[in-house]
Amino acid sequence: MKPPLYYVALGDSLTEGYGVAAEDSFVAAYSRLMESALGRQAVVLNAGVTGDTTSDILHRMSTNVDLRQAIRQADLISLTAGGNDLLGAAREFLLNRDPQVLKAALRLFTINIRRIFESIGHIRSASGGDGNKPLVMRILNLYNPFPIIEETEYWIERFNREWLPYETPYVRVVHVYEAFQYRTDDLIGEDMVHPNALGYRTMAEAAHALGYAGLEDETKA
Repeated sequence: MKPPLYYVALGDSLTEGYGVAAEDSFVAAYSRLMESALGRQAVVLNAGVTGDTTSDILHRMSTNVDLRQAIRQADLISLTAGGNDLLGAAREFLLNRDPQVLKAALRLFTINIRRIFESIGHIRSASGGDGNKPLVMRILNLYNPFPIIEETEYWIERFNREWLPYETPYVRVVHVYEAFQYRTDDLIGEDMVHPNALGYRTMAEAAHALGYAGLEDETKA
């Protein structure tokens, strides 16, 4: 019997699966793909909360005991974050056209993602964690739901760039931006922001395409 795979999905509405049935969400689609690839049952905690910013995600990681325990035991963690940081700043920018608002949001985002990684490291090294288990993580970067607005390309690229220094053989950035580029009409739902079922499946397929280094060795064992 192969051991179950403990999968924790952190993030915002893109993790929660806003706008579609639960079985059509990114987390559900990705879980099915990993189960098929690895031959292991996925035990899933969907910890996505619609509207969460990176500050909110960090706060939940700091205060939710059950979430911390799940992170400590996780074989795989996925993360969607930053979209609400940017959207909130963009709304304020459209009111006053002050680019400092967007620059401040980027600075806070950069600080928060460093703190998120530090927090995950501290949680997993604490008593009760498996010190020999590598951190296998998939970070889904931001797509552009508003390609007709010229400024969005610049700021999404700036936000997405901040993830790249965290990549390792086991921690990989899923390039959702590229997967959605030129396909927003097909992949975005009626609210013009969130993915539809095909969009969430496209996100899952992009994550799946990166493989399962760090988990495949455990499967063979």
